[in-house]
Parts: sequence; structure tokens; C-alpha cells
Amino acid sequence: MTTTTEDTQLATLTSLIDESEQRKRTYTWKWKNPKRAWATDSVKNAKLRAKKKGIPFNITVEYVESILPDNCPIFNTPFIYRGNKVPGDKSPSLDRIIPTKGY
Repeated sequence: MTTTTEDTQLATLTSLIDESEQRKRTYTWKWKNPKRAWATDSVKNAKLRAKKKGIPFNITVEYVESILPDNCPIFNTPFIYRGNKVPGDKSPSLDRIIPTKGY
């Protein structure tokens, strides 16, 4: 049995609605918990950098989230967590203290 144009259009529309709902859930999650979103994105990006550079990587999102302060330890200004958006002047960063030892 062949599918009609209407069936194909309906399947496409259903798929687009499902994708839209998934994006909405992802956005809502990041909006509700920006600190967790920042930790998740930072760990994911650090893991990619470590793999590319061939350095060890053994941190988790839970660990990063547990050590994140609300304020900058140097200037005592509040951090602004933006998830995967471009970091600003008041954004935290994930640093390697001894670069050769990895994350």
C-alpha cells in the first residue's frame, strides 16, 4: 500500500511537533536550573577538548555542580550562569590547574 501525500504531510507535521516539544523541554530545563545547565554544557565541552588534546578526563556534571560557587571567589560578585550561551564577564569557567594532568 502506498502512502498518500496527506499521510506524508501528517507524519512530517507530527515529527515537527515532537521536535518542537523536545526543544521546549530542553529550554525549560535550562531556564529552571541554569547552574546545572552550565555544568552540563561545560563538562560536555571539556570532555571534547580533552579527547582532542589526548589528555585525561575524569570529572562529572555532579562534581562540577557541587563545587560551583554562587559568587566569584576573587571579586565576590555573583556569577551569571547562561547555560550554553556565550560566556560574559560574570560567567564562571572550568579551568585545568595543571594542564598536562587534564580535567
